[in-house]
This record gives sequence, C-alpha cells and structure tokens, in this order.
Amino acid sequence: MPELDYGTVDTEDGGTVPFDVNDEVDVGDLSDQQGGVLEPAAKVHFAVKKASVRTADDKDTKTWMVKRLVIEAQISPEGTDGEGKYAKKVLFPELVLTFNKADFPDAFKSPWWTNEARFPTKQFLKAMGEDVTNVRINDEFLGSLIGREFIADIKRREIKTKVNGKYEGTGDFKNELANFRSVESAASA
Repeated sequence: MPELDYGTVDTEDGGTVPFDVNDEVDVGDLSDQQGGVLEPAAKVHFAVKKASVRTADDKDTKTWMVKRLVIEAQISPEGTDGEGKYAKKVLFPELVLTFNKADFPDAFKSPWWTNEARFPTKQFLKAMGEDVTNVRINDEFLGSLIGREFIADIKRREIKTKVNGKYEGTGDFKNELANFRSVESAASA
C-alpha cells in the first residue's frame, strides 16, 4: 500500500510537522449521549439504500480477520409502529460473510463462529430470494440489493467490551436487526 503524503505544516518555532496542528477543543461530558438507539420493534419494513463489504484486519499483522456485508437499511414510511414513527431512519446492520480461521484458529475456535455467526446473513440472503448454497458477493450483487425490501425485527443490545478476558457491558446500547424475512413471506403470514 502506498504511503500517504499529507504534506507539512510550519510551526511557530520555525519547524515543520507532518500533520495539521489544531487548537484544543473542550468537548465536555459525553456520558449522557445515547446515539439515537431505537426501542425494539417487530416486523419493520426496510429498503436497502446501499450495500458494501467491510473487512476487519488484525491490528498487528494487518491480515484480514472478518469480512462483513454492511447494509444501509432505511425504515419504510410506515415506520416502526405503522404510523410513521422513525420513518426513513437508517440503520446499518453488519452481517458476517466469512472469517479467517486458517490464519487465526484461536480467535475463531468457538462453535458459535462455525455454527451461528453467519445465521443472520443466511436469513438476510433468503429474505432477498438468494440461493444460500452458492453465495458470491461482488459489485454486481451489491448493486442488485439497492432498492430491494425486507422485513426484520429491531433489537436493542448492550455494547460489550473484553476486560481481563471476559466480556462486560459498557452501559451503552446499539441497534441490531434480526429475524430477516422477505416482504412476500410476511404478507402471506
């Protein structure tokens, strides 16, 4: 990967630094910020506005660890309550596509990775009418998702972080989408 050149900035003492020098900004207390987390809702209609693949790399080796399908999913005009609540609000579910067990066997040794990590991905692809036995994600496929609709439940989950080898709640929350269904199957139910 080519090294980026950001140029240099002159300093007051006549030297230069390889970045912009910014004045300090006092941000204050952010502990009460909620991040727009929605309350749980079932059978919400969404439309795909954008789709992409995000690769998470190991911070030390820069080798890829996990590839995820990132969906920009906009809530339909009916909203979460059928009356327009949160209409057009966008959520960003990330669905595990694959993981690099060959290079990171210890990181992915849990049965969850092998048997459950990609279940939401399977549900989403089935909701899109895709064959889940032969999945290939490429630019053409990503483009074909735009404008397509699906139904999912909005979940509210506490964000967890690893502390001394165990996951602990942070007190902050995020939304996740679950139980993906096609619009057609929901209409017939």
